[in-house]
Amino acid sequence: MYCKNCGAQLPDNAVFCTECGAQQAAPPPPPPPQPQPTYQQPQQPVYQQPVYQQPQYTPVVAASTADAGSAFTFGLLSLIFCGTGILGLIFAIVSKNKLKAYLAEGGVLAGKAKAAKILSTLGLIFSIFMMVYIVIAIIIAIISGLSGYSYYSSYNW
Repeated sequence: MYCKNCGAQLPDNAVFCTECGAQQAAPPPPPPPQPQPTYQQPQQPVYQQPVYQQPQYTPVVAASTADAGSAFTFGLLSLIFCGTGILGLIFAIVSKNKLKAYLAEGGVLAGKAKAAKILSTLGLIFSIFMMVYIVIAIIIAIISGLSGYSYYSSYNW
């Protein structure tokens, strides 16, 4: 660049002449700054401490063992074994208890349940009669044994 007043050679960015001191043309305004790309940090998700709760107790409901089928089976066994007395009585009582549990759980007294009630009742009645019969037979056998009478004693061999 050259001075406008004296013609001396000047550096390109000189504002005044180094020879005559004349002011040179106003320097061109600096170029506008290039917009710098701004980096925005991505939004961090808000993490929270997990909230732990006391575990809730849920009772385990056992599968129902009381059903009309088992009550029916025990009722039938009570009728079959009523001739033994005590065994028929035990089966009849078990059948009645299973039927009671079945009905308490909302079962309906129909079909197998009704048959179980009838069989267990008959088995109970017949078992009681058979037990009374067995006791009477034992008493008679004891009394006849004490009297000395025997069916075979009247024969002379």
